[in-house]
Amino acid sequence: MQQTAVDTYLISALDEIAWLFNLRGSDTAYNPVFYAYACMQDHVAYLFVDLDKVDDELKQQLNEAQIAIRNYDDFPNFLKRLSEQSTVLLDSATFPAQLYDLLQTEVVTQKSIIQEQKACKNEVELNHLRQTMELDGVALVRL
Repeated sequence: MQQTAVDTYLISALDEIAWLFNLRGSDTAYNPVFYAYACMQDHVAYLFVDLDKVDDELKQQLNEAQIAIRNYDDFPNFLKRLSEQSTVLLDSATFPAQLYDLLQTEVVTQKSIIQEQKACKNEVELNHLRQTMELDGVALVRL
């Protein structure tokens, strides 16, 4: 965000939000994501999600991590209230046009910075990937 001189980063891709907050859900079949939007600013992150799906323990953990939880349906009003002096970063390939039209700020569009981070795997992730590929190969040979 500092490199692109923005103070707000808006995220709408469900897989990116799940990865960023290290949370999983079951809102879509066969995919461990949940319906949400996210906003990152200097010292606070906002997670817009169905509040009925967030238990007290998770609320406390998110609060301790300085993640403000907001109702999913409040995201459009949040966008309208962003300061006109804000500079917003978003990925236009994934951000909904209907929500984009609500922004009354300067907008910088570029490919998601989270996608690049997701691509970098640590040694544990690489080992799990190798094990999965071995099991997939065995299944394919058996088929």
